[in-house]
Amino acid sequence: MNTVALFNDSFEKCLHGRYSTFFERFYRNFEQRQPEVRRMFQGTDVQRRYDMFEESILILVDYSANGTASENLERLATLHTSKGATPEMFDEWMDALIQTLREVDPQFDDNAEFAWRDILSTGLEYLKNSARVAIQKSS
Repeated sequence: MNTVALFNDSFEKCLHGRYSTFFERFYRNFEQRQPEVRRMFQGTDVQRRYDMFEESILILVDYSANGTASENLERLATLHTSKGATPEMFDEWMDALIQTLREVDPQFDDNAEFAWRDILSTGLEYLKNSARVAIQKSS
């Protein structure tokens, strides 16, 4: 199983022909799991949120491929910790993403889920660790 190919195919499907549906459902699912997210990004233009979400995925993919924290990943971590993101929120983010993928892609299966989780997990761990550090500093 080529996880990179599975991930790329799945991501491509979500962006082409299902763009608005994908992002709308993701935010609905994520906010249902984490109502605090609505407050965190209140006042952010909807299209800007969609663009940030897509960019975040690409930043996480880059980290998975290169193993080096880019300026973009560091900025992403800083943004989320400044808004009060907790490590648990990143787990909920991933679960909301998988739920959304299952809703918008009838061909999304366990192999595709594994690919998404595998490719995004290292970047999410980086973000979760940044959130842990921020919480410790504020205590």
